[in-house]
Amino acid sequence: MRAPSQFFVHNPHGRILNRFAKDQGLVDELLPMTMSNFLNIAVLVIMILGIMGSAAPYALIALVPLTVGFVYLRRFFVAASRQVKRLVRSHSGRSVV
Repeated sequence: MRAPSQFFVHNPHGRILNRFAKDQGLVDELLPMTMSNFLNIAVLVIMILGIMGSAAPYALIALVPLTVGFVYLRRFFVAASRQVKRLVRSHSGRSVV
């Protein structure tokens, strides 16, 4: 936690605990559904790769450079997305252009 100590001095303990309890409740509600979605997609991808490998094994060779390219583009996109969000927040409603 990077909050300044004045935050804890000016806010009652109950308000701080309620804030943490709300966040923890949100995590408790979303985590099972997110985990279920992740497992469903992971099993689906594994099955698709298995069928693809049995039908056309040479297609799996093309998968390696595609995966590397995807990871590279994803890193680039995440970094650019963070910068755009930071820029939008810093302008607080004013036009960026």
